[in-house]
Amino acid sequence: MGDAAHSMVPFYGQGLNCGLEDVRVFRTLLLQEGVVPCSPSTQLGEQELTDTRLSNALSKYTETRHEDLVAVCELAMDN
Repeated sequence: MGDAAHSMVPFYGQGLNCGLEDVRVFRTLLLQEGVVPCSPSTQLGEQELTDTRLSNALSKYTETRHEDLVAVCELAMDN
């Protein structure tokens, strides 16, 4: 996630923008799935360890962001 995760040519100057958009999109998906942040001192119970909410959010992130990032890469190459 972020600028370093997007291997694209720098011609369009969108690597950092994609990184910032990653965070916004991922946060939205986490909230939609009901994933809430916890402090490091929070003890996780059996329910939280087997919860699939984070896995669902990560899957949706991967599915939805890939198409957008391919489009940005194509724009950069065409620039």
